[in-house]
Amino acid sequence: MFRRKGEKDNAKVSSEELVLPKSGILPVVSSQFCTPNEKLVFSVQKRPNRSCSGGDLIINDAESYPFARVEGRQCRLQEKRILRNASGKPLLTLKRKVLSINYEWDVYLGEKTDPAKLLFRARTSFPLQLKTPVNVYMAYNTDEEQWDFKVKGDYVERASVFYYGARTIAQLSRKRSATNELLGRDTFLIKIEPGVDYVFVMALVVILDEINRHTNTE
Repeated sequence: MFRRKGEKDNAKVSSEELVLPKSGILPVVSSQFCTPNEKLVFSVQKRPNRSCSGGDLIINDAESYPFARVEGRQCRLQEKRILRNASGKPLLTLKRKVLSINYEWDVYLGEKTDPAKLLFRARTSFPLQLKTPVNVYMAYNTDEEQWDFKVKGDYVERASVFYYGARTIAQLSRKRSATNELLGRDTFLIKIEPGVDYVFVMALVVILDEINRHTNTE
C-alpha cells in the first residue's frame, strides 16, 4: 500500500507531500490493476434509467472491448452499486450511507459490505452542489483530518480531475459526437496516469455519476 512522503506512525503530513511509491504504482484495490509504464483510456457509456434499478454503466477499454460494468439498485432505502469485470466477477461494492448528514459512499472489496473489506470512503457536502469537491479517505484513515484523494470538477458536464495530493492521477471528460446526441447516449472518457489503480478510479466515476443523478432529481 502507498504511504505519504516521509510518513511515520501517526505523522501528520500535508497533502501536497503525497508522492507515488518507489515501485511507481498506486494500488488501492490491487496492484494487478496498476500499469506502471502506460497511460490508460476507458470509455463509459450510461444506459437509460430503468425505474428503481437505475441506468447501468458499461466500461470499455481503448479497443472498445468490454472491460467492466456497473449494476445495482438505486432505491431510496437501498442505494448500492456493484462493479463487475467483463466476466461478471464482482470487484467492488459501493453503498451509500443514506442516514449520513453528508453525501457519503463506502466502497468494499468484493460483493459483500463486510466492514473488514472496507477500502475507502468518498464524501461531499449535502445538499449536493455541482462543483463541490469529493474527498476520499482510505479505510485506515480513521481520524480523517486529511483527505487521501480528491476529485474536483463539474459533475454534470463530466469534466473532473482526480488528485493524489497535488498530483493529477486521472481525468474525466464527456465524449461528444453526433451519434451520441442523436441516440441520447451519455458517453464519457476516463484517462488514467501510469501506475494508478484504474479500478479505484472507476469506482470514483460511479460515485460522480450518482452525484449527477441526485443533483438532477433533488
